[in-house]
Amino acid sequence: MSKLYVNDIYSKTGASEAINIDSSGHVLTPARPSFFAYRTYGDQSDINYSLTDHQVQFDATQHNIGNCYNTSTNKFTCPVSGVYNFSWQVRMANVTTAGYVYTAIRKDGSLNWGGFYIYGPLEDPQGGAYQTNSTSATLQLSANDEIDIAMRVSGDTSARIQNSATFFSGFLVG
Repeated sequence: MSKLYVNDIYSKTGASEAINIDSSGHVLTPARPSFFAYRTYGDQSDINYSLTDHQVQFDATQHNIGNCYNTSTNKFTCPVSGVYNFSWQVRMANVTTAGYVYTAIRKDGSLNWGGFYIYGPLEDPQGGAYQTNSTSATLQLSANDEIDIAMRVSGDTSARIQNSATFFSGFLVG
């Protein structure tokens, strides 16, 4: 029986640490693409979400390992082919007459996964006309695929996205 003792494994060029095994035996992958994006600017109240699918905008990141999420385009670009996991949540305010609120993940501008509907009548049990729509998806993707989140509100032109509790996150599973 042979044993191999190693703490760090570097990329082929030696430029970056690919795998680290800490003193407790935890295997860490510090270069694995991962991001958490959220909203910091005011509510988007000038958009009629009932007309078509609209891209949800996230203007800041808590972390962005690999710099694959772009806050200007609101898209994550897959650096390598593989399986990715994404989660998102959109909090809406002034949802009073909507038949449904819909959010979905898009790949290269097209709906890729069925998304998530909340059907009406949409009543906030606390009386504030708020709705929160959240879900996740695990997708097999190719390098350079672009992923973003889209939404639609049926029959309510006063609904708007709130920055609080609205986020989009993802990471490479492998």
